[in-house]
Amino acid sequence: MASILKGAAYITGAASGIGKATAFALARNGISRLALTDVSQKNLDSTSKELKEKFPKLEIACMQLDVCDGQAIESSVVETVKIFGRIDVGVNVAGIGGSGKATDVLEESGWLKVIDVNLNGVWRSQKAQIRAMLKQENLGIREGRGNIINVASMYGLDANAYAAQGIRINAICPGYVRTPLLQESTEAGLMDVEIAKTPMGRMAEVEEIGDLSERLKRSLYSISAGELPINAAKLEGQLSRIFKTSSHWNAIILLDEADVFLEKWSSQDLNRNALVSVFLPILNRIHVMLRYDDLSKDAGKKVWEQFIKRASMSEGPARINSEELKSLVDSKLNGRQIKNFMVTVDVLATKDKSPVLFSHLRKAVTASKKFITEFNGRVEVN
Repeated sequence: MASILKGAAYITGAASGIGKATAFALARNGISRLALTDVSQKNLDSTSKELKEKFPKLEIACMQLDVCDGQAIESSVVETVKIFGRIDVGVNVAGIGGSGKATDVLEESGWLKVIDVNLNGVWRSQKAQIRAMLKQENLGIREGRGNIINVASMYGLDANAYAAQGIRINAICPGYVRTPLLQESTEAGLMDVEIAKTPMGRMAEVEEIGDLSERLKRSLYSISAGELPINAAKLEGQLSRIFKTSSHWNAIILLDEADVFLEKWSSQDLNRNALVSVFLPILNRIHVMLRYDDLSKDAGKKVWEQFIKRASMSEGPARINSEELKSLVDSKLNGRQIKNFMVTVDVLATKDKSPVLFSHLRKAVTASKKFITEFNGRVEVN
């Protein structure tokens, strides 16, 4: 199988967490040279050793630096170019967690430190990478002069300024990720409420963010609805060409303002109906099934408790006892499924003019499982 990526990558915060996962993702998908930077030399050495064990042919350069030091960053980027010849991918991950204190008791020095690392550090790193990339050969539409990925930074907005010069910049803004930064808070149970609010009912794993960093090096084919023809026959031909072009370049399609082609049919606008009839069959060729892992019993219990607590009707709070809660946890549903069918539970309780009861939850779970079984081709779901 051909590698998706190639060339050299430079990563800040590469010794642990998301940065480390990104290094493995890039190496796994074809990057042959890695510059790993981090404030911890010990962790850098450990990560470098793990990478070499898994990818013996991988070239690695480790550089200890603090992203609060602009000159150190500049020097490390220059050194990377000197060693590897160029930087094809820059991934800026380095960050720290705050004290968690409320604003009224937070020391200004603590606030400024977080800003200097998490915000200014990304800006300093990106600045040095851009300066290096502007001097590099432009390798064409697919590769350009380089690609920069910022994790949780507003500076992805610099993309417009450098796109024309062959430098692609993306920003990843993850939610709660299981990293050393949040380990203490998670173990203390301080994150339970926040985790319950997430779509999946769990924290993201560092590998998920690392894999996303690798995928963002792909080209983005962006089209606005205003660029598409309003004649049905011409629209079908144009969309066909767009998908063929995207497939050829292995690009991700971003179709902005597509909702104008998805409006409800109207007897007053036959032309719009014709456009919708062209658009929907093309979209229906795309089928994506996302798999979410089951929750552990402890995590499942916490998610169920949070949603049940929030399921308060005008008739009163939900009435679920401990045995009923245990049976719900044993149903082995993930956070996304639980969140989705709690909407059904709300509808059932509202219809009965009753607080949420176990009978509502049981009915919703049963319906959900029947749907999953049918969706999977009648494969039984425990």
